[in-house]
Amino acid sequence: MEKQVPEIFESEYLLMHLIWDEGSVRMRDLTAIALSVHGWQRTTVYTMIKRLSERGVVDFTDSVVTPLFTKEQVQLAKAREFVDYYFDGKVSALLEAFADRKKIRKDDAARIREIMKHYAK
Repeated sequence: MEKQVPEIFESEYLLMHLIWDEGSVRMRDLTAIALSVHGWQRTTVYTMIKRLSERGVVDFTDSVVTPLFTKEQVQLAKAREFVDYYFDGKVSALLEAFADRKKIRKDDAARIREIMKHYAK
């Protein structure tokens, strides 16, 4: 059974993108990247890493930050949370809400059909 992805807040998610882009990264390099990309100070980055580490999202050992979940694992968990919370767990309700506001391109519709055929139970 796959480990459940802990809560990751928005600014932490932005920081995780920097970590995923780098793979394992030294903290001094991460703070420099975060400053140039987001304008975050070193103390802000350290605080976020400490919290992510405490929740088991990253490993922070010997000044190296390593993600413990892939970007895809986090995206899937967030997508499931979103559908569960806003659409009572019904993907069809999400698609209806999206399609009601915007035309779906033919290639997107074809891809959705392919996905549904593959995953339909």
